[in-house]
Amino acid sequence: MVKRDRPSESKRFHYEWCFDDGQCGFVVHKKNGKGYKMFLDSNEDGIFDSSDELIVKGPFKEGFESVKPGRLLGKEDEGIITAEPYSAEDHEGHDHGHDHEGHDHDHDHDHGHHDKVEAKGINGLGIQHMSFLNTDLEQVLHDHGDAHNAHHEGMM
Repeated sequence: MVKRDRPSESKRFHYEWCFDDGQCGFVVHKKNGKGYKMFLDSNEDGIFDSSDELIVKGPFKEGFESVKPGRLLGKEDEGIITAEPYSAEDHEGHDHGHDHEGHDHDHDHDHGHHDKVEAKGINGLGIQHMSFLNTDLEQVLHDHGDAHNAHHEGMM
């Protein structure tokens, strides 16, 4: 993730990011501690515009909520994005730690969701967990993506 001057025809953004696989995009650092929005450069033109897809949004980690927009990195500094690969199959049958001792196991066990969750946002990019680290290697944000959230909502 790097802060850079934006092209004159671009909407306002604070940081630009690129993954090793060539996917790139933009981060908008929202005002008044309201977090961030991260967009994929959907048309790969290097310009942040209305065709770019919102892939994740949320709050910053504790301690970074009051940092002024554009001040997470210096103008010439680069942060680091770490990402763990996502696979929808990994989430279909994973163990939730239920203790079935002494229970009848001849019943169907259902968490309330039957269909596969379509991967969206960072999960649609093949990312399960994503973190942004500043130049001091402090974690500024961490996100699991919508599939993680949808999966755990069905467990309540």
